[in-house]
Amino acid sequence: MKHKLTKLVSILVVLAFLQQGVLQATPDFCCLRPVSLDERKVATENAKAFLGQLREEPLLAGVLFNQIKSEVERITGIFREVYNAKNTRQNPTMVSKALFEKVSQRTARHIVKMLPGYKADEQLLRALADLLIADMSVCRKNLRLTEKQIYITVLKLSPEQIRGLIKKYPRLILNRAFETNHPMTTAKAYSDSYATVLKHMLSKGEEVSNARSFASKAFYASEPIAKAEQHLAAYKDIVKYVEQEGQPEIARTIASQSYARSKPMEKAKSMLHAYNDLLLYLNQEREGEPPEERQMRSDVAGVIASAAFTASEGMARELADKYWANYLWIYREIKSKGGSEIARLIASHAFHTKNYKRSAKKYYENYEKVIVKLESMGHGDIAGFVAGIVFTSAKPITDAVIKCRAYNEVIEHLLAKGFENSKRLAEYAIRSPFPLKEADILADRYHAIKQHLETRKPGEPEDIWQRRKEIATSLAIAAVVTKKGYLELADTYFARYEEIRTYVENLGYPGIARWIATLCFISPDYKAMAIRKLKECVPEQQLVAQIKKLLEAQI
Repeated sequence: MKHKLTKLVSILVVLAFLQQGVLQATPDFCCLRPVSLDERKVATENAKAFLGQLREEPLLAGVLFNQIKSEVERITGIFREVYNAKNTRQNPTMVSKALFEKVSQRTARHIVKMLPGYKADEQLLRALADLLIADMSVCRKNLRLTEKQIYITVLKLSPEQIRGLIKKYPRLILNRAFETNHPMTTAKAYSDSYATVLKHMLSKGEEVSNARSFASKAFYASEPIAKAEQHLAAYKDIVKYVEQEGQPEIARTIASQSYARSKPMEKAKSMLHAYNDLLLYLNQEREGEPPEERQMRSDVAGVIASAAFTASEGMARELADKYWANYLWIYREIKSKGGSEIARLIASHAFHTKNYKRSAKKYYENYEKVIVKLESMGHGDIAGFVAGIVFTSAKPITDAVIKCRAYNEVIEHLLAKGFENSKRLAEYAIRSPFPLKEADILADRYHAIKQHLETRKPGEPEDIWQRRKEIATSLAIAAVVTKKGYLELADTYFARYEEIRTYVENLGYPGIARWIATLCFISPDYKAMAIRKLKECVPEQQLVAQIKKLLEAQI
């Protein structure tokens, strides 16, 4: 049945071209031949009409029979001649030879399948090749399509149609729609599907970023909402698994990169193994390495591992070493100019960029410009903080001024509501595109966390409850930025606080135990940070002796 329909379509196409004068019958065969005296002009017009007809017909699947392979070879040969003539040093096209060869093959196969038994006129084919080269160049230069996108669209849509789609739909939708036989209608259907899935995910309370991610992987499925639900379930399972394995800081990264795979949990386990392997590798002592460098590498091991662990098997360690070398170079370079704090910040943003030296230099220039500008405007108290947010921006000065204005508005807004920690919450809120709304959310979350911490648990000893109440404000401020699981995070922070406090007291330094615990509980590597803080306060030999004594007592 399908073969009969294809044959009928082919006959109708041929008849249509005969009516238009594009095809002219002869006793032996029907050839595509210009009928006007001005052959070149008529050939171009006929080629435009023919190309339009090619685009209206779906690309036909199937195997080429031997008897029509020669016609495909003839057409591609003519196309190749036109391309070679046009693509000279004086007049280069935007189309690579390899791409045009692939398009030529596809076009030739499409022609002979649409018009079986007919031979295309050479003059028309040359004009058709001209049109294809011109359209492909427009798609490459003006419409910014990739070579793959050009290949799959050039026989389906004209540049004008593609331009219209690009104005109307995001590339995410179009990348999938282009692959179908009818991109114009499919793009609308996919767009509607994406909106439906996004609305459904948001109605379930998902974060906007997660909802968009699930929608982007499900909108083209036959049952998009069911597919999104499947992705959501896999995502949650992976996050839970990675957190239980002791790596909560990387859980969402791993989940976001594996939930859409055919075997998501297996992929997640593989990624977690790669991440843990890199952490161990980066924390190993290296012969001849200065202690301060080894400590810094340990401090940023998680950051470097999270950027390198997705590399192909066998390349992750090599990439991690490269990133660490980049980080160290940036840190030394920026520290000599602006100090260690901004050096670490810029290094953590630039070490994995392609041109890390150039990125670091640009980031520091932005940082300095912002500080100078804000100090001149009377915002010196928050200049460094704001500069530390916007230094990666394309318009750092503009964004810094906006952030300062938002900061003051949030402070006034929170103070009017009687909120005591307005400055700390304002620092968090201005990172959001809707700072006042974010400030209200943070304030409500802060009160919920503090109430949770100040509530005595059944059977809890008096001294533990009192210590938790004393530190509740600091714990709540630290946990308030977490959108989900913030109560559990606050409990985790208090457990860390108690662990550090007890450890320092047992070493014989009760006077600074709570102070060090307060400084260090928020750090993922809180134990190592506590030791570093102790070294700053206590002579190293004395500290080593105390640690040795404590270990002997435990044995």
